[in-house]
Amino acid sequence: MRQHIDPLRRFYYLAILLVTSVGVFTFVLATETDRLFAWTINPPLTAAFLGANYFAAFFLALFAARERFWAYAAISYVVSVVFTSMTLFATLLHLDKFNFDNVNGWLWTIVYVTVPPYLVLVGIPQVRLRGDDPPRTAPIPSWLVALVSLQAAIALVVGVLLFLAPSTADDFWPWALTPLTARTVAAWSMALAAGLTFTAWQRDWTRVRIATPTYVAIPVFQFIALARFNDTVDWSGARLWLYGVYLGGVLVLGLYGLAKSWNVERVDSAARPTVPAS
Repeated sequence: MRQHIDPLRRFYYLAILLVTSVGVFTFVLATETDRLFAWTINPPLTAAFLGANYFAAFFLALFAARERFWAYAAISYVVSVVFTSMTLFATLLHLDKFNFDNVNGWLWTIVYVTVPPYLVLVGIPQVRLRGDDPPRTAPIPSWLVALVSLQAAIALVVGVLLFLAPSTADDFWPWALTPLTARTVAAWSMALAAGLTFTAWQRDWTRVRIATPTYVAIPVFQFIALARFNDTVDWSGARLWLYGVYLGGVLVLGLYGLAKSWNVERVDSAARPTVPAS
């Protein structure tokens, strides 16, 4: 079976360190971004939103790094390419907002300028690698594919609007966003849409299993961020409750997917070397 090549697996081990460190600076230290982060993020709830997603991405990076077969790790590659590319575009559009007196400003820029080209370069030999992929053995039910597709469509529309017209955030986002933060939020939304679209396309639990812990972690961390900065949002506004309903739907389906996908048997043994008889 087609292997998950070492250059990609090594990248995910590095990604574990990167997403964890950014998560600390944005989620844990959300009120200190003016001193400690690559740029000042206001309100702190936005920093916590970004940090929540970085912390959640830890699980995807971890399981992708440990995955031996490409078919089972491909979802992490799709999400990574979309997210890092869109974050690169957002960074280049707003370089004037970054604090280059702070080492984190340089680190952020260097990471997002180098990672997308690297992923493309190592992705070419990965896709061209010869060999069969393991069979799909655990189909996702049609009703769930439909719900996942709906969530993907919502995430994509939100992401496109925030990225192309960040001022529209005032019309539907539950709290105020600047053009830069709107586009970084958009990068996460489009990455989520990419992962959900991949799930609906593959229609098999074995192909998306490594992403389900992150899918559960995203709403959990987001709810924590909302609780921590509850004075930032208008709790009587419909936008916040629609946002909460969407996160609740992600959590419910994520928990269902976590339970289903990690209780199916994958065809891993076929690629293990046979021990010759003595």
